[in-house]
Amino acid sequence: MGRQHTIYLSDASWNRLEMLKTDELSMSAVIRMCIDLGVADRAGFDAIQEAEIQEIRIEALRKQIFNLQTMGEDITTLLFEKKKNKHQAIEKILTNAGFIEVEE
Repeated sequence: MGRQHTIYLSDASWNRLEMLKTDELSMSAVIRMCIDLGVADRAGFDAIQEAEIQEIRIEALRKQIFNLQTMGEDITTLLFEKKKNKHQAIEKILTNAGFIEVEE
């Protein structure tokens, strides 16, 4: 006897499942086939999961690099401006970026 289980899929996941569906296969059959393939090729399944995790980490690093570039540009611009209190402005930029903590 089978079990019924309700799952919620994103539109993207549902669309990917629909790409695997044919007239001969029900959506339940497609889902069972995907589970069978995942179990049969556990190493490949784990590799896909790891690749997705690495992609998230890479995107976080890209954002950090962008923030560092922006911060560097802000500091460079500030250094070339004729303003007083540059030290305080640089300190504020570094504090906002989380590089230094200012004691209150």
